Amino acid sequence: NRQQDKHLFTCQNCGYQSNDDRVAAINIKELGHRYLSSEKNLRFEKVVPIQNY
Repeated sequence: NRQQDKHLFTCQNCGYQSNDDRVAAINIKELGHRYLSSEKNLRFEKVVPIQNY
């Protein structure tokens, strides 16, 4: 998903592309919002790519 030399993240499901550090910041922000809302299970699940038939 992450091209380290270009700092580019590409979503395997939808093809969304953005700077990898930006995507990480968005994920940390989401985790923080969930923490502040007292969510018990604070973790991200691995996304399985959608199979195109």
